[in-house]
Parts: sequence; structure tokens; C-alpha cells
Amino acid sequence: MPRESHVVEWIAIGLSAGFFALMGGLVLVSGIKDVWRAAASLHWPRVPAEVVRSEVTSEASRDSDGATNTMYRAQLLLAYEVNGQHYTTGRIRFGESLGSGDPSEPEMQRLRYPEGARVSVVYDPADPAVASARPGMAAFALVAPLAGIALLLGAALIILTGLFFLSNTPVLPLLFRLFVSAFILMGLAMGAAGARNLYFGWASRHWPTTDGEVVYQQGDQIRSRWRNSEGRLVHATSHATAIVYSYQVAGVTHFANNRRWGQLAGAGRQWAADIAARYPVGAAVTVRYDPVDPDRAALEPGFTSDVLWLPLIGLAFLLFGLAAWIWAIPAFTRTWGPGG
Repeated sequence: MPRESHVVEWIAIGLSAGFFALMGGLVLVSGIKDVWRAAASLHWPRVPAEVVRSEVTSEASRDSDGATNTMYRAQLLLAYEVNGQHYTTGRIRFGESLGSGDPSEPEMQRLRYPEGARVSVVYDPADPAVASARPGMAAFALVAPLAGIALLLGAALIILTGLFFLSNTPVLPLLFRLFVSAFILMGLAMGAAGARNLYFGWASRHWPTTDGEVVYQQGDQIRSRWRNSEGRLVHATSHATAIVYSYQVAGVTHFANNRRWGQLAGAGRQWAADIAARYPVGAAVTVRYDPVDPDRAALEPGFTSDVLWLPLIGLAFLLFGLAAWIWAIPAFTRTWGPGG
């Protein structure tokens, strides 16, 4: 039982943990539902649809440190009919977000689904209001379940921290296990994303080629500001050049924005300028496309050392977590566990 002097602290802990647990549960359930629907959509029936809305919007924001960020979003709406009933959906594929800090992402979706275009959607026969333009699962469909698990871990960490500091409950070994689990989870997530880039980078060297054209280019920059360990204010600006190119496969026009697998999101001004000069709007390009999914393509097959950053960081997180779990936690438990 907590002491009476800690009632206020326990209320704060309960509210904080409850918020994280509620949000984590909602995000986890929603993410699992999307993954399940993504798998089921491979067998759903398909009906004709029409794109009734297709545009890109942007919203700029500034955080408390003065860093600026612009979110670009594709506003899509597809209308379809099932058994005489009219429905609409803005979903392209389960797990796929239409918002991004990269302006080429929503622009690519707008070009793929221009207003007035005749397309098709797959729909859930048990609930025709649930539909998507493409069956299957997007690469980021697992982000929501992982985020839900992370939020639930956060709720557990808050409660265990309260038990340790307010009631001297011997939960430090369990608290350490949850902390280490977060590192393992992050390592697995980043490692999987990095491995995906490595795989497609390697495979793209052998993909078939087709002629393409750059149809969109936009320069972007992100200004950030933070205080270093000495308390000094540090300013930094990251530059990027976003592109979209079109190409045809078997008479069908496709659009993609991937220049190279594992490419950096942003770097120096000259780096972005070089990309802009290499791929101006209207430039003819050679496109390597995945014969399994022609929407997956690259202008520069293979990869450079840039692609190693994500898997190496993921591997570092994973190895740290596993080492701590195998060696540090047992030693920690012997020292701080019951009777330690």
C-alpha cells in the first residue's frame, strides 16, 4: 500500500500510465486489424471505382525548439458501388500513410490516382465500406502494432518506476527487462527496414529496364535548433531534392519516387543541388522496375554505403539489448533482486 504522502504522486502515475496504456491499446488493436485486413484483402472481390478527389496539401509547423517541419498529404477519395450502395474510400493500401515529410510521396499518389481516373478497389464482402485501391500490406503496416507495444511498455515502465521509488518494491530487475526489451524492439524494427533496403538494392541490379521521364521535382529544407551539452544554441539545416518519375510497363503508366534504395532523406546543400541538376523535370531516365510489382522501381540500381546506416544502427540496438538480457540482467538481478 502506498503511503498517504504519495497519494498525489500515485494519482499522477496512474493518469500517465493509464493514458499510455489506453493509447497503446488503441494503436495496437488498430494496427493488428489493419494487418489482418491487409492479408484478407488479397482474396476480396474487386469493383470499378472513380477518383473523385485528388490533391496534395501541406501544413507547416514549428516545435518548441524552433525546428520547422512541413507535412505533405495526399487527399484522395475513390467512389465505388456494391449491390446498389455507394461508398467512398481514401485508402490506397492497408498500412500506407498518405502523409509524409517528403513532398514526392503524396505527389506520386496524386499522379497515380488523378481526379476523374477510372480505377478499381477491393472491398470486404462482410463490410463493403472497408476497401482499398490495392490489396495486400504496405511496408509500414507493422509500424502501428510496434508503436502500440512501445506505448504499452511505456505504461508498464511508469508503473514500475513508481513502485520502485515510492514504495521500495523490488521491481528494478523487471524494470530493467522492460527497458532492454525496448532496445530489442527498436533493433528488430530498424534491422528489418534496413534489410529490406539491402535486399531490394541488391535485387534491383537485375531488374528489367524501361525508359522514363522525371515529371516532378521539389527542393526542400528542414531547419532544426537545439542546445548542445554546453547549453549553446545550435542551428542546422538539412537540404533535400524530391523527385517523381513516370515510366511504362506493358503499356501501363507507373510513377515512382525512389532514386536509390537506402537513400538519405537529406544532407548538405550541394548534395541536394547535385540531385536536382541530375534529374530536372523533363529529363529522360532509365528505370529499373520490379517485375513482381512494377510500382517498385529505382533510377540508380544497387546501393552505396548510405544503405548500411539503418541496419547497422538496428544491429547495434539489437546486440546491446541481447547482451544486456543475457549477461547484465542476471548480474543485476543477483545484486538488486529479492535477497540481493
